[in-house]
Amino acid sequence: MNDKTLGSLEPLPQVTYQEVIKSPFGNYVRAKNTVLWAGFLTMLVICLALSGSLLYVTMDPPVLAGENGKIIGHIQYDDVDVRSPVQIKRQLKEFVRYYKSFNSTTIGEDRLLAAQHMCPPLAKRAGAKWRSDKQNLNKILASRQVSSVIFEPNSVNITHLRGNEFEAIISAELQIPRGIRKEVNPIKLQVRGTLIQMSNRFPLGLGVCKLVDLLSGEAL
Repeated sequence: MNDKTLGSLEPLPQVTYQEVIKSPFGNYVRAKNTVLWAGFLTMLVICLALSGSLLYVTMDPPVLAGENGKIIGHIQYDDVDVRSPVQIKRQLKEFVRYYKSFNSTTIGEDRLLAAQHMCPPLAKRAGAKWRSDKQNLNKILASRQVSSVIFEPNSVNITHLRGNEFEAIISAELQIPRGIRKEVNPIKLQVRGTLIQMSNRFPLGLGVCKLVDLLSGEAL
């Protein structure tokens, strides 16, 4: 056993970086440095990519130019202010397909999508109505039926469109096969709401706040 105390131990000799590289540990040190540099370069590339993405998002939208090269407008692919009546009609049809679905395999998902495109008070009332009719829902689920909502060419009439606010009357037929025959139920709804930004959560870009069944007189 060495009798030297910690305070009397001789200092370790100083070793330079070049001596370490030439020693048996040189390969390990070089490999370690390579990994560190690779990590640094990877982080640099990621930072540059994120900066580029941020710059792209904050840039002005693509421009629309005429034949003489003069800028005549900007392209806004999902801007609610430039959505055409044809687009709005198509989206309203999809909303009615979700709302009036009696398809046993998708009725839950369809009703969820319909509720997502309602203002919160209307979605709450629609949910309460669906829950109160649980017996009918169980009947639909057990029937394995397939429903279809059929629209005529001029089945959507936009009666009001100002800014982001809209009102429309939608006519259609709900068709449900019943063996060799087909059950046909007419649909006529008045809807009022607001155009919103289209997104993964709101693919139709609609916020329906009022819904009236013009055939039964029921209003949500």
